Amino acid sequence: MKIRNLVIVLAFFFVHFSCTEPMDIDLIDLSGNRLVVEGCITSETKSHSVKLSRTTSYFYEEQPPSVSNAIVTISDGTTVYPLTEDGTTGCYYTANDVAGLVGKEYVLNIELTDGEKYTATSILNPVTPLDSVLYYYGNDYIPFTSDFLYHFFIYTQDPSETTDYYTWDLYIDNVLYTDTISKKQLASDDAINGNYIADFLLFTLEDEKIVNDTTEITIEMRSISKSYYDFFVAMMLETEWKSGLFDGPPANVPSNISGDAVGYFLAADVTKATTKVLLRQNSDILFFE
Repeated sequence: MKIRNLVIVLAFFFVHFSCTEPMDIDLIDLSGNRLVVEGCITSETKSHSVKLSRTTSYFYEEQPPSVSNAIVTISDGTTVYPLTEDGTTGCYYTANDVAGLVGKEYVLNIELTDGEKYTATSILNPVTPLDSVLYYYGNDYIPFTSDFLYHFFIYTQDPSETTDYYTWDLYIDNVLYTDTISKKQLASDDAINGNYIADFLLFTLEDEKIVNDTTEITIEMRSISKSYYDFFVAMMLETEWKSGLFDGPPANVPSNISGDAVGYFLAADVTKATTKVLLRQNSDILFFE
């Protein structure tokens, strides 16, 4: 029996260590770079932006190269809004008096200096107004933590006539806090379609983020399409949510940009609600005891 076990061990080492050879894989080849588009037009009256850049290799250590001198426009079938580049940054902006209209389909057109053309379309779906934002301060709302945190909740009516998808951003004293995709919040109304949304916890903030009794918190809610919802989820699955042994194989993130470009162009309705935060005190929040 001992001889048999020894033979099995020797065979294992022979198979796993005698048939290996080094593989030199070049992961810094930029020959297949693709156009990356990040663009949005909303119902707010302001300057809306489109950012153009190029994909890079896995080990590329610099900022992705920007795409300059392109011709970029956004149209709604009646009006064409030209975008102007800010220097050579690859960031293009509309005039500051442009506002998208609910129900309109918006078309993004891009023409590069080499003649390549790209398009994307997105419908500006309506968003339900936010009724209010309330908060609770304490260390007993989230299980298994002793940290004192500010918990922010929203109240709004979800429409029953449509299937809706939302994203939320948080501003602290008019400065965007959710400046990365991992900080933003996303949801569909599959489970609550047509119901009143009350006590819906969106964000928690560490104690030191609220510095005085004049701190102003604003939550911005956007309507998004099912297509953008899928894009957002795919982005998270390939980045923030990919960390386990049993994760699936890498996959391409979907895009609504034509051709071989990647990224997304979104049209969104926007609503906001603001509250003043009292230092280490609660708002008039009735559901929590």
